[in-house]
Amino acid sequence: MSGPQDLPPDLTFGELALRSPTSSSTIELLRLQKQIAHRRRADLQLRSRIPVEIASARSATDMKNLVFRSCDPVTRRDFAEWVESVSPDDLHHYELLDGFVVREPPAGWPHGELEIEIGRRLATFVKSRRLGRTFGSSQGFSLPSGDVVEPDVSFVCAERWRAAQPLGGFLTVVPDLVFEILSPSTESIDRGQKKRIYERNGVREYVLLDAEARTLEQFGLVEEGARFDGGRVLGAGETFASRVLPGLVIPVGELFADL
Repeated sequence: MSGPQDLPPDLTFGELALRSPTSSSTIELLRLQKQIAHRRRADLQLRSRIPVEIASARSATDMKNLVFRSCDPVTRRDFAEWVESVSPDDLHHYELLDGFVVREPPAGWPHGELEIEIGRRLATFVKSRRLGRTFGSSQGFSLPSGDVVEPDVSFVCAERWRAAQPLGGFLTVVPDLVFEILSPSTESIDRGQKKRIYERNGVREYVLLDAEARTLEQFGLVEEGARFDGGRVLGAGETFASRVLPGLVIPVGELFADL
């Protein structure tokens, strides 16, 4: 018998029975019908989206910068199951923020180049000193708040890594250091909603890179208040020095030199 993943999403129960003429197990048919219905509901829920942001300053019709959000809240478990069923041809970026699925468009240049450059420098520093693990934007983190995020670049110290457990492919651990690269479609989310999520979950250092302004903005967690400080903006001629990773220094100008 075909599995649910092999069946068309609009398959009815009668059509399912016709596809399984030799099966005498009504229970098995009902089980498959339930799984198909569950997947259909999830697909419909995530197809019925409302735009939450058109971040293009040039035109509200600049569709490539649209970000969509699910109309109804989704549980973390349902989100994890749905992500497993997403087609590998789907290049969109999905996160679970404050209970809603947020879909972002594929990143444009120079986002990917900056991500690799930051990731390379961070991974080289961390790995040579055996300080923990470094991740790119394909790694999801399931946070204590119930949110599921995929930072552009992140670092998890060795101590936190030992407590990490996978959840449907996501890591149940809070990154110590997060880098997000701003784009027209995500800047307000990175500066607002995601910043608050990282803050309340205990991310110790949060860094925003702005390729257009050629600046780096650094926030550190204020221990007593479980909140980020006011932040510090660094430009060309200045050097980023990590608070979480003493010794990690990056001349800001070098990050944007070839852009």
